[in-house]
Amino acid sequence: MWAVWALATTPDQRLLLSGGGDYAIRIWDTETWKEAQAPLIGHTGPVQSLRVGGSGGGGQGERLLVSAAGAGDLSVRLGHHVRQLSAHA
Repeated sequence: MWAVWALATTPDQRLLLSGGGDYAIRIWDTETWKEAQAPLIGHTGPVQSLRVGGSGGGGQGERLLVSAAGAGDLSVRLGHHVRQLSAHA
């Protein structure tokens, strides 16, 4: 079992996001406490930070998710669009 290092809730508090040592972000329904969808994968290290914003401004009610797994591993997700960002010295 992996440790949880980061937690965040959506603005409406219907979903809880967790990230940790398994390099994945898990999304939980706060009414049933079951996973709401398949885990989000792709980080190259343990997820250390999560932030969730409200509407992405696209008029679709999209959520903005920013996650980090250490130096150089930052992911920004808006709706179904994902952007991996790299840190440069």
